[in-house]
Amino acid sequence: MSHRTPGRALVALAVLLSLAPQAGAWGSKGHEVVGFIADAHLTDTARAELRSFCKSPSLAFLANWADAIRDDHPETAPWHYCNLPPDAARFVPERDVPPQGCVVDRLEHFRDVLADRTAPPAARLEALRWLTHLVGDLHQPLHCSRAADRGGNSIDVEHEGDTVNLHSFWDTTLVEAQGLSARRYADRLLAEIDGEDRAAWEGGAAADWATESWGLARTMAYTDARGRPVEDGAVLGRRYVTSRTVVVDEQLRKAGVRLAWIVNEALGGGVTDGGETDGGPAEK
Repeated sequence: MSHRTPGRALVALAVLLSLAPQAGAWGSKGHEVVGFIADAHLTDTARAELRSFCKSPSLAFLANWADAIRDDHPETAPWHYCNLPPDAARFVPERDVPPQGCVVDRLEHFRDVLADRTAPPAARLEALRWLTHLVGDLHQPLHCSRAADRGGNSIDVEHEGDTVNLHSFWDTTLVEAQGLSARRYADRLLAEIDGEDRAAWEGGAAADWATESWGLARTMAYTDARGRPVEDGAVLGRRYVTSRTVVVDEQLRKAGVRLAWIVNEALGGGVTDGGETDGGPAEK
């Protein structure tokens, strides 16, 4: 048992939170987009089991719960992101998962809880809420990035005369640039997903997806359209926004498909031989 004094514990917690990225990768709208895309790819089997412990089984409606509880549960802040060494080629769990946990190990943990039919319904519901949010977090490149600049939070950039930190720019500005509601944005992205996409994106572990996001953080978030480092005071123009919006769209599509795959696998839904789920989009 630890005998650390309350004062030291509070200091440690303050340091921990100072390293955390801004709450809510993609902002609330982006998380809802991921949820709507996942809703459309849930199997009938998965939906039926969800209804056994979740009154409103739409993943889009659960997507922002994990951010809503952060003020009351600050110990969960590190679960929304992961940090890698600047020269790392990939996410290595033995090296990159800290004692307090991170988005990678928590996602795997909650996947196991959701799949455990002996777990209490309340625990499975909480696991579903976390999974719905953390899959979105993991696909925002700056939630798998560098501790030194707090995932871009310490880098102020200018866009159209406004100053915003780079993390928030990816969380919110690039998503809001679409000018669409979460439902309409999701519908547009859903129309662009085919069976080949799903076959390519389904499968893998959270560490693999973290490596993928880390690569995008380095090459697309921390680098401008001319290949120069994005540093404090950088001006992000139309070329950066246009090219990075394509990345955002792709990451939201991947997150939605992968979230549905996780839930379907955990709840025994599976897919048909044709690669399609055994049911259509969930009712909204």
